[in-house]
Amino acid sequence: MRRAALLFTLLLAACPDTVGQQCPPRTVVVGQMGLNFTGQHDAGECVQYLDGGADSGVIVQPFTRDDGGTQPSALCYGVGSDGGQQLFLAVIGKGVRPSDLLPDGGFRFLGSTLPTPGICAGCSVAIDEVFAGYLLSGTGDAGFALQADGGLPPITGLSGVLIDQLSAPQGGCQGSCNVPCPVTYIVTGKPF
Repeated sequence: MRRAALLFTLLLAACPDTVGQQCPPRTVVVGQMGLNFTGQHDAGECVQYLDGGADSGVIVQPFTRDDGGTQPSALCYGVGSDGGQQLFLAVIGKGVRPSDLLPDGGFRFLGSTLPTPGICAGCSVAIDEVFAGYLLSGTGDAGFALQADGGLPPITGLSGVLIDQLSAPQGGCQGSCNVPCPVTYIVTGKPF
């Protein structure tokens, strides 16, 4: 029985996908949240066409899902390389992204992928991602303010917009998709 308990403890300690463990060195976890993604169907959003491409006018499916699901994440806080306040967003399977922490609790996480085949038939698609929004603390219109010691107030959530801008640097997608185009989600984060 004792060996089983020890083995179980070691397995848990070695789990690399525990969200809070993805924070960079010399940072602290200030919140573990479920990020909820709600699709926004903007004009010009990314769509996939039936055979015949854009000329057919028949859309098989928009890339943006109405319910984008929930993703576990961790917010980490520390000092950036320039000495300023730095916020990090750690999402399992997506890595860690830094953002300057703005005085009003604002953030802007950036990411990009190299052109990848398989998103649209016949071409490679690159994705440039921007996730911008605000940390929430307290209730009502209390606003966001750093504490006197430079620390963060208790974080009760976050709110923002995620935009993935798809492009095809080598072209060739018009037969299957309407790139360049955006995929847009409203994101809300709540502690879990």
